[in-house]
Amino acid sequence: MNYQAAYFLVATSFILILNLMAFISLQINYRSTRKAYLLLACIAIAIEALRQIPALLLSFNPESNPALVLSFFLQFSASWMLLCAIVRKEHEFNTDNKILLGLLLAIYLASAAFHIINGTPQSIAHWITLVLPAILIVLVILWQVRHTKIDALSGRILLVLSAAALVTIRVALLLADSTDMVYLLYYLDVLMFPVLVSALILSEVENAHFQVSRLLDEKSRSEEDLRFILDNSMDIILTVSKAGLLLSWNKRAELVFGYTEAQTVKKTYIDELFSGNYWHKSIDHAEEFEATMERRDGKVFPVKVRIKTVIDNEKTYSIYVIKDGAIEP
Repeated sequence: MNYQAAYFLVATSFILILNLMAFISLQINYRSTRKAYLLLACIAIAIEALRQIPALLLSFNPESNPALVLSFFLQFSASWMLLCAIVRKEHEFNTDNKILLGLLLAIYLASAAFHIINGTPQSIAHWITLVLPAILIVLVILWQVRHTKIDALSGRILLVLSAAALVTIRVALLLADSTDMVYLLYYLDVLMFPVLVSALILSEVENAHFQVSRLLDEKSRSEEDLRFILDNSMDIILTVSKAGLLLSWNKRAELVFGYTEAQTVKKTYIDELFSGNYWHKSIDHAEEFEATMERRDGKVFPVKVRIKTVIDNEKTYSIYVIKDGAIEP
C-alpha cells in the first residue's frame, strides 16, 4: 500500500468515526424525545457516512464516473434529508415546504441526468452543472436555519456559521484549479457536515435546558405565590407528617404561638401545641372539632380545627387549618 492510499484510509476512518459520534448523539436524543426531525437528521448523517464508499473508490480511480455520480448523489441526499429535518423541526410539512423540497430534488435529478449523458466533466460548465445542486441546497439550509426558532443563541450561531462555511466550501470547489485543492475542499466538506448536524444536536439540548429552566422558574414562582398566600392567611395553617411532626408553619402561626418557624418546623410535634390530652394519631381526619391551644407564654385560647389528610409520593401528610378568632395575640 502506497503513502497516498494509506492517507485516504486514515482520513476516511476518521470521518466515519466523526459521523458515528454524531449519529449516536442523535439516536440518544431521538429515543429520549421521539421528535421526528431528529430521526430525519439520523438518516442524513448515515447517508453522509455512506458517501465515504465512492470517495474511497475515487481515491484509487479518479476517472471512475459511476463512483463520481454516486458520491454526488449521496452528498445531495444527505443535505436534502438534513433540510427535511430542519424544516420538520419548526413545524409539520406544509404545501410550500413540499414544493420547495420537490423542486430541489427535480433540479438535482436534471443535473444528474445531464452528467450521466455527458460522462466525466470535461469543462467548467459541465462541472458547475454537477456541483450547483449541492450549493443550492446548502443555501436553502442556511436560509432555513436563520428563520428557525431556536432559543439557544450558541446553537443558532453554530448552525448559521457551519451552514455558511459549507456553502463557501462548495462554491470554492468550483474554483479549484488542482487535484490537491479538490481533495482538500472535499475533506473540509465532509468534516463540516457533522459539525452542522452537531449544531442541530446542541440546539436541541440547549432548548431542552431552557424549557427545564422555565419550568423550574414557574414552579419557583408558584411556590412563592403559595407561600405568600399562606403567610397572609388569617388562619393558622400547619402541615404535619403522619407521625405529627410539623413540616410547615405560616406567619399567622408565628404571631399567635410566639414561636419562629426555625424553632418549630421539624422540631415540634403538633400535640405539643394543644392544651390537654390531644393526640394527633387518634383524631378522625374527616372531622371538624373544637379544642384549646397554648401559646409560648402559657396562655390558652379556644380554636376551631379542620384537618385534611393528603397522600403524595406514597407519603401521608395532614393539613391543619386553625381558626383562632377568640383571642388575638
